Amino acid sequence: MHSFSELILRSSTFLQNILEEIENKILKELETNGSTIQVKNLQMISLQKSFFFIGVFSYYEALLQERLDCKNGFEEAKSILKENSENELFEKFIELQLIVNALKHGKGRSYNQLLEKSDRKINVKIKEIDEPFFDEGNIDEISSLIEVNNEFIEQSIEIINEISLKIQKYRPEIFI
Repeated sequence: MHSFSELILRSSTFLQNILEEIENKILKELETNGSTIQVKNLQMISLQKSFFFIGVFSYYEALLQERLDCKNGFEEAKSILKENSENELFEKFIELQLIVNALKHGKGRSYNQLLEKSDRKINVKIKEIDEPFFDEGNIDEISSLIEVNNEFIEQSIEIINEISLKIQKYRPEIFI
């Protein structure tokens, strides 16, 4: 089997290319026809990116549990990073978990912790408590506290890959 890092990178590129192709067709059609269905299709693309990212992160957790032979893959991975003074990556990992939790659960503890962080490591748009839109007038915006776009997905996959490489470095018997 190929590494998760390689497969997820290929999967992400594949999905982004397909969604971009569809998005371009829709935008071209919107130049001459302002149909509601086309707007809904653009919103569906935004929603699909969120679904993809949440799925990747959830799958990664299951993979870590299996490969690290533990009950909580994320906690074990964080422990490995912490034990080996990979502090910057450790902080990014925690932040990524908070982002995913806010995406999945909405306003709550993780969302509040994100808003309180003044030194965010991950470049992502997070709605403020009373902010109705990321970009008012953007027709493809969906109701979400986190804006999941291609740049965010790519950055997150890089972080996941870094974590995997560090785990393999400090636990050479583990293949992720």
